Amino acid sequence: MQTALGISPLTSAENIDTQANLISGKLNIGDLQDPKKLQSFIERFCALYDINNSGNTTSQNPNVPDALLTNASDSGGFGVSLLSSMQGISIGS
Repeated sequence: MQTALGISPLTSAENIDTQANLISGKLNIGDLQDPKKLQSFIERFCALYDINNSGNTTSQNPNVPDALLTNASDSGGFGVSLLSSMQGISIGS
C-alpha cells in the first residue's frame, strides 16, 4: 500500500486507525474487488516499485517492470511462483 499509494514508510509507526484512515482517504478498498481496478492497482505498484528500487538499470524488455524480472532471492524481488499465485487470487465473497 505504501508504494502504490505513495505513503511514507514512517506511517507504519502510526496508530492502526490512523493508517486505515490514511489509506481509505486514498483508495476505496471495495474497488479492489473489481478485477480491472485490481489489475490497475497491481500495475501501479509494479511501476512504482520498479522506479524506487531499480536504480539506473533497465530491464531487457521495456514493457516489463524490473520488479517482475528480479529473482526472489535477490534483494527482495518477486519470484515467478509468487506472481503466478497472485494471478489466481480471487477477492470477494
